[in-house]
Amino acid sequence: MPPHFHLCFLLFFCLDQGFSAQLEQGNVSVYAALGGQAEFILHVIPSGCSHTGRRCSEYEWRKQDNTKIANFKEQNWTCVNVYKHKCKGYENGSLQLSNISTEDSGYYFVDLYNTTGTLVAKLWFLLQIQDPISEPKVNYSCLKNGTIQFSCSVQNGTDPVYSWAIEGMSPVDNCIYTQNGTCTISITSQLMPREVKCTVKNQISTNFSRSIIASCPDPVSEPKVNYSCLKNGTILQLSCSVQSGTDPEYSWTIEGMSPMDNCTYSQNGTCTISIASQLMPREVTCTVKNQISMNVSHSINASCPDSHCLQKCIMKSAIWGSVVLLVTSLALILGCLYTMPKE
Repeated sequence: MPPHFHLCFLLFFCLDQGFSAQLEQGNVSVYAALGGQAEFILHVIPSGCSHTGRRCSEYEWRKQDNTKIANFKEQNWTCVNVYKHKCKGYENGSLQLSNISTEDSGYYFVDLYNTTGTLVAKLWFLLQIQDPISEPKVNYSCLKNGTIQFSCSVQNGTDPVYSWAIEGMSPVDNCIYTQNGTCTISITSQLMPREVKCTVKNQISTNFSRSIIASCPDPVSEPKVNYSCLKNGTILQLSCSVQSGTDPEYSWTIEGMSPMDNCTYSQNGTCTISIASQLMPREVTCTVKNQISMNVSHSINASCPDSHCLQKCIMKSAIWGSVVLLVTSLALILGCLYTMPKE
């Protein structure tokens, strides 16, 4: 039998020879793929046929609308109607249909007769057509609560059933399903990185995703802000840095100004910006974020001495220094003259 015939079931209502057939309600499912084959297998010999050996004398197969499919009697196995070229019989009365189409879905009945023509059993099956499972696709995202969310989806496949294989862990199948049928699970990011794979199956097929190695970035630590005054206090340079955090992104909030993110980065990853000192003092904060976290520095009030005041102070200092130097020099000269011997 071809390997893609997966589930074939049988329900028998066996009757002793000489009793009327007792009709029962119920069905056993047989699953098949479009274009594939379906088998209706009879595994047990009804008691009314047991004296004849391995099989009953006659098997009549028909579909739910009473369309006749086949009659297997003794060595004469005949398929009829539209099933003439897609039907095959087995020695024990089992039936195989090939080139399955959507029209083939539904109930199938078989009547079993002994050599005296007495109906000894009536069986029925429900044929369900399924699309095979396509290759699953796995994605993941890192959440701010410290978990990794995995999602697995297939483009094709009837009634998919999902399960997860995570390296070093027990199989996981407790999916949360989204509206589009995607299976989602969440794992603590501390358990990663590990190899992750998704398996999806239905009654006729099984498919596996490619393995991925999932890991998440480190969250950013609290930013530290420093500043320095350049070019005689005309330029104020602000720097912001974090001790830890994968792929940090910096932005500045300066009181009364639009947010700034045009950093100049140093070799150690510090973000630096320069502001005209005349725009200060203002309250300054630095915000750092990455894919999973965000942190904000303490506010500082940054300012530099007034450059004009600085120049005046330097000039005054120079004048007073000159005066002090002159007075000191005169005192030394007078002292020298006073101590010189007189002729």
